[in-house]
Amino acid sequence: MEMEIYKVDGTIEKVSNNSDQVTLEELYKAINTDIVEICYLGEDKIFILDENGKLKGSELNEKATKLFYDKTKRYNDCIVGNAVLIDRKYLK
Repeated sequence: MEMEIYKVDGTIEKVSNNSDQVTLEELYKAINTDIVEICYLGEDKIFILDENGKLKGSELNEKATKLFYDKTKRYNDCIVGNAVLIDRKYLK
């Protein structure tokens, strides 16, 4: 499994292991929450987000938002807080 954590500070952390799926615990840790939302970015990629990030006043994630805009062409929304980019095949 491979995933990229888009952090609000602009860094992207790559995480991988020998598993064929990602666990909820890994996602919770990566985005610092226990309530996740899935944002589809086309056929094979998804962002995993903090569902309550906007309600909590989380910071804008500029790099994740740019990728979201590029892939979805939905300019009326944005990504806040850390976001995990992962291939859909790893989420079961």
